[in-house]
Amino acid sequence: MSATGKGRAIPLVGILTLACLVLASTGTPARVPGETTLCEVAASRIAAFGTTNEVGPGQSPERGGSRVRPTLPYHVDTEHFRIWYDTAGPNMMYGWPDTTYFHECKVAAERCWRGLVDTLGFRPPPPDGSDPDGGGGSNHYDIYVMDCLPNWTSGIQCYATPGDPPGAMTSYGRFHNDFAISSLVPIDFVRLCESWVVGIAAGYAHDADEMRWIQRATGTWGIETMYDDINNFTSRLGYVLEYPWVALDSTDLNHSKGVVLWNLYLSETHGAGIIPEIWYECEVIAGPSAFDSLDDVLGNYGTSLEDAVEEFWIWNWFTGDRDDGNHYEEGGDPGWPEALPQAVYTDFPVVNGSPPPAERPQARACNYIHFERGTSQAEALHVAYNGPGGGWPHAAHVAYLDNAGDAFYYGEITLGPFGSGDILVEGFDDMSTVCLIVINKAGGLLTYTFDTDVWTGVPEESGFVLSEPAPNPFTHGTEIAYTVPLSAGTTSLSIYDVSGRLVTTLVDAVATPGAAVTYWDGTDTDGRRVASGVYFARLVAGDRTATRRVVLLR
Repeated sequence: MSATGKGRAIPLVGILTLACLVLASTGTPARVPGETTLCEVAASRIAAFGTTNEVGPGQSPERGGSRVRPTLPYHVDTEHFRIWYDTAGPNMMYGWPDTTYFHECKVAAERCWRGLVDTLGFRPPPPDGSDPDGGGGSNHYDIYVMDCLPNWTSGIQCYATPGDPPGAMTSYGRFHNDFAISSLVPIDFVRLCESWVVGIAAGYAHDADEMRWIQRATGTWGIETMYDDINNFTSRLGYVLEYPWVALDSTDLNHSKGVVLWNLYLSETHGAGIIPEIWYECEVIAGPSAFDSLDDVLGNYGTSLEDAVEEFWIWNWFTGDRDDGNHYEEGGDPGWPEALPQAVYTDFPVVNGSPPPAERPQARACNYIHFERGTSQAEALHVAYNGPGGGWPHAAHVAYLDNAGDAFYYGEITLGPFGSGDILVEGFDDMSTVCLIVINKAGGLLTYTFDTDVWTGVPEESGFVLSEPAPNPFTHGTEIAYTVPLSAGTTSLSIYDVSGRLVTTLVDAVATPGAAVTYWDGTDTDGRRVASGVYFARLVAGDRTATRRVVLLR
């Protein structure tokens, strides 16, 4: 992908990259004159985040560590970096005395500085100066090329110092000296490691307190930006596309690396400059503030976090074999997985359908529900979505595959005040699959159901519609509006409970074409008041059916 955009441009503020990165280990923190190890400033941060499964035996917590450095005998200075290395023993620079790998360590570091700092506008990784206990010894940023196995291939150690901005941390980096632990060729391996180290350090220069998911996502995205031709990140995408119900801000190691998709979506939609803008905004808002910062910055682009989350999950369906050329620039490239559905239906009608309970959309996540036509010759699919009311921010959209397997967007389901709505998908006989995309645009766990019906013969101009009952939920009674076409014939409108048992029939007659309204007072066929709960209003007119959920509260 290209690295152009508004304003500054593209960063690498991750906690992990594609080279299987886990944190560096430096042993027990040492006391520095005038400061405590991890500092009072850092101690509260580390307590808040805790240690993680990325920290191996004997390693220090992620956001603060020892200033005691590795000991390597040689160093070389570039414009911005001091690179430490050895020419013999377990830490010997790969290929020595051939200096190709050694040379690329210097070139890649400065290239990343030019790309991430000079061009894209990230804060430069802060040097730690002539620290007698740390061993840096210069105002260059220190990188150690050494034997990092068995726990990691590259990492960064950071520690707090009072500074500006308040959440910044100084750090040093290190990565493995021997490409043999990677499937990449030596030059590609060192390039990815260097870009990750520089990007992480730049991120800590902005706000080391920030949420782990956005650090990892930005780090992986920065590598893709600096070395697009290597394309070593696509295997991570499956952790998002194959598990779309998992919260966007999940701290799961692999999932948060896969959330590079989020940064790709932002940069391809609004330009690469939006990514550093978000990090500068993170400095302004105290504590982990990624979502607030995102909402503020997206407001400058005429949108919002909720709207971006909604569009993001629509984009994610158009990946892999479903790439349509209108979404991710590389979405159809080899290695890109496609989003998996959480439920697949091949028989109709579907009444009170739902995803598996464990796969309901978490915060800022989604579900893909597939309806496969199979051998049916039905000309239309009616989808009724029944979501939560009360202002819960959620959305439902429809996309489809035609009979040739090409993907298209169909439309949005307009939701009423009680969170429900429906859509008529015409031309179903020319489609192989219809996808209901259900998006949870904020926090919490989204619970919803859906109903689908198929028929042959698209409704005439007068239409066939079962409207959202109003009010819904209700206590004393609710009105149910419906419309049937001229050819409807006998029309019935009945109420069923969640087990499918008939509760009462409200309409059973040859209906007059056009709009009508009936009323349910919450009683059964015998006039007895029914219990509180979820019921379903079902309209049948000829060979057409429609269902709406209605909730009774006593």
